[in-house]
Amino acid sequence: MVEYLLPEWIVFPQTDAKMNELKERFMEQFQFPGIIGAIDCTHVAIKAPPQDHPVNPGLAYYNRKGYYSINVQLICDANLRVLNCNARFPGAVHDSAIWSLSQVRHYLQRMYSQGQLQSTWLIGDSGYPLEPWLLTPTRASKIILSAVILHNLALNDRLPDSAVDDDHLDEPLVIQQEQRVQNVINEPVLNEARRIRNRVIQQYFR
Repeated sequence: MVEYLLPEWIVFPQTDAKMNELKERFMEQFQFPGIIGAIDCTHVAIKAPPQDHPVNPGLAYYNRKGYYSINVQLICDANLRVLNCNARFPGAVHDSAIWSLSQVRHYLQRMYSQGQLQSTWLIGDSGYPLEPWLLTPTRASKIILSAVILHNLALNDRLPDSAVDDDHLDEPLVIQQEQRVQNVINEPVLNEARRIRNRVIQQYFR
């Protein structure tokens, strides 16, 4: 069934017309330009595999959340229609590692290197590397989100604002996380991706 239905029902856009259609939907619904899809991984729980399996031992499926899973990469459009699904990796594999081996990444990278991918991006969280075809949050946005989390925690515990210590916003840790993820791409590509992200921020969100 999968082999028969997959090519028809889970299709990543490969024409300008389809990509432009997806961009228009994201712009209409979220006022975010140039986005054709949002990417993330989700853990699908499984029974513990045999620990002595010669190729995929059980430990490979034990994820950082404390259970056995398959880490499934999904890309969806603005209407939550799935454009791509990669369910080949065990739970211990990081999101960025799955993305680095993704056929979609290789396709977008090739299109970009050939000059055929203009103002067209996926959008992902900080678990992914910033690339010219994949936009991720800035460090500032992560710090702001940390502050909002602390705000809600203070409200939940009925603490005054002064009880929240700004030192808890551990910016070096945020920066270290981004640097580890960015190690998967080379410096010129990273610099170009930063330039693109800054241009989008300046043009549409200032």
